[in-house]
Amino acid sequence: MLKSDGFVVESVQSSPAFHRYRVPKGEDSVLIDLVADPVPALEEPREFFLEGVAILVDTEREILVNKLCTLLERSELRDLQDVRTLLEAGGDLESGLAQAPQKDAGFSALTFAWVLRELPITSLGLGSGWPIEEVASLERFRDDLVQKVAHLAKPELNDESCVGPRRNHPAGPPSSGHSPPPRALMVCLSHPACSRTIPTRGTAGPSP
Repeated sequence: MLKSDGFVVESVQSSPAFHRYRVPKGEDSVLIDLVADPVPALEEPREFFLEGVAILVDTEREILVNKLCTLLERSELRDLQDVRTLLEAGGDLESGLAQAPQKDAGFSALTFAWVLRELPITSLGLGSGWPIEEVASLERFRDDLVQKVAHLAKPELNDESCVGPRRNHPAGPPSSGHSPPPRALMVCLSHPACSRTIPTRGTAGPSP
């Protein structure tokens, strides 16, 4: 359709379930992602009309849940920015965390908080040429979000613990990147009396 309208369409990335295209126009360009999602939608998309053409758009809740799952898988600041925008517009974080496992069976609020805490916002933001003010603002949002998620995840711990600052522990640090190894353990350190080990993504269950 774009090519028939005279646009140049460049393939950037391609896989069986994902295609990314770039559509340049002058000095600007637009990235278009096409995703074959095997997971059913939580809510039916809404129909909108643009210049007489009907298009289906995911609901805000659907987008929020998708973004929470996406943040668990990749380190892109635009996803965190999108979550901030959705929450500021009235998105329900607690509901989103509760529904995320319906999209990703391995999703855990505690693992999400751990991954989010490790996100290198400063290096990613400054490396992309972001203003220092926006980097600092996104870091503050991230820190606040981690605490909120940890608070909402307390039922997973069955105590008053939450995700705290980094600290060396017998389980050792993550291997590389932000994804913990399959059997890695995270220790909750924000509460002095807490010594529980929390299984991260991929573990079979809580440690005894």
